[in-house]
Amino acid sequence: MFYEAIDDEGTHSIGLATSKDGLQWDKVGDGPAFAPSTEFGAWDGGAVGRPNVVKLDNGKYRLYYYGQSGKGVGISQEWSGIGMAECTSPNWSSWQRIESTHDPRA
Repeated sequence: MFYEAIDDEGTHSIGLATSKDGLQWDKVGDGPAFAPSTEFGAWDGGAVGRPNVVKLDNGKYRLYYYGQSGKGVGISQEWSGIGMAECTSPNWSSWQRIESTHDPRA
């Protein structure tokens, strides 16, 4: 299960947990499965969340997510939008952001 997580500094990211019975869940990895961009000035550099993952016909998985440049309530949020990333690794550890054809600041 992919979920939205918030760390001690208030940064929203996307985590991954697994379960054998749907009742007991174990977090996968030591950090987020998908984190805000570290690229300077990135539109999704403040927070990512609200994950939705779908399997594509080519065997890849696509993540649709909400991203924003600010970190949350009380912070100046310059812009926000819906982003996409794809994963081919079997353990969900390597996501590649897909460039958007729109400018989320528009």
